Amino acid sequence: MHHSTKEKKIIHIFTLMQKLYNGEEIYAQNERLCDEFGINERTLRRYLEDLLRLYGQILVLERKQKNINGKKVNVYRVVDRQKDISDTLRFFLEESNELSWIITMVHENDPRILNTLSLHDKEIIEKNIQLDKRDFFISLKSL
Repeated sequence: MHHSTKEKKIIHIFTLMQKLYNGEEIYAQNERLCDEFGINERTLRRYLEDLLRLYGQILVLERKQKNINGKKVNVYRVVDRQKDISDTLRFFLEESNELSWIITMVHENDPRILNTLSLHDKEIIEKNIQLDKRDFFISLKSL
């Protein structure tokens, strides 16, 4: 069966959407994917840019190191809310001393996110919660 150019594009876009939905990270320089579709890198890049434009609320575009001449490339993936929030929380644990606001926000919205953290990270959070409680009670006594 011979497909028109427009039909091929639609098939490729839906196949990309399926791969993204299944958790694959996709980048335009992926030779295997270009060969599978019978397209070049530039065409795949346009498809991915179209998907991001149309579905940017559920896609993430990241710069990642891939085995392509040691360069970072644009990688597209579907948002994984719990993982992304957990990674952000882990970043703040490593980079900041003031965590009370983010810990409160996570705890009030979905405390299960904390389950993905390492024991060390959980201990840091618990320590900060205890310090915040102590500071809160000290400020209450001074009123």
